[in-house]
Amino acid sequence: MPFVTLRSTRPGNTLTRHTVLTITLAAVMALWLLAFAGFAEAKPKGHVVRPGQSIQKAIKAADPGDTIVVRGGIHRQSVKGNKDGISLRGVDAVLKPPAKPTSSPSCGVSGFCVEADDVSISGFTVRNFPDFGIVAFGARNARFVHNRAFNNGEYGITAFSSTGTKIIANRTSGSDEAGIYVGDSPHADATVAANETYGNFLGILVRNARHGKVAANRVHNNCLGMLFLADEPGPLLVCLTYVVTR
Repeated sequence: MPFVTLRSTRPGNTLTRHTVLTITLAAVMALWLLAFAGFAEAKPKGHVVRPGQSIQKAIKAADPGDTIVVRGGIHRQSVKGNKDGISLRGVDAVLKPPAKPTSSPSCGVSGFCVEADDVSISGFTVRNFPDFGIVAFGARNARFVHNRAFNNGEYGITAFSSTGTKIIANRTSGSDEAGIYVGDSPHADATVAANETYGNFLGILVRNARHGKVAANRVHNNCLGMLFLADEPGPLLVCLTYVVTR
């Protein structure tokens, strides 16, 4: 900003150099504060949920780009990720079914049901849900990373009718159907990588899902290791018992 010499209307009365500098610095500071206020307003917010508080209420209050941190302890809730662009991060947080669970048409009784785009879920242990531990339904670019899904009824971590799903570095066990499942997604473009899945009927199941990558998973001690299945008439690929995909 250029310096401007200020003069009064009276002849011979020129403002001092110190006064000019003070006014200039004040103007610069005012502009900086306005810019900072605008940046702070646009910056993503953080939300913290502790045991006994509602994760769903935090999602309702969040804006796209916000992160919701769920603190350690047991949270007896079913959670709908129904807002685009939010991140849910668990810190030693365990999700279990509520005392009186309600079933949704798309996700049944599940821990996390994601029905929005660009939702990230990480760091949670999700256990004992009758249907799914973590599920994406009709979602784009869901990211499920570093979670543990144990003893959920059908699938531990799954995606239906979704695209761009990333299931990475999770651990799943005790599912009656599959620990990890990607299905009914003709344009899946999914990534299933660096997971460990064991003690399920199927370790990894991929059905009617095109494109994507399944790599570097540790799949062991399941009835079937991996099953890739298309709609009729096939093809079919079965890998049995202990499988490490690379």
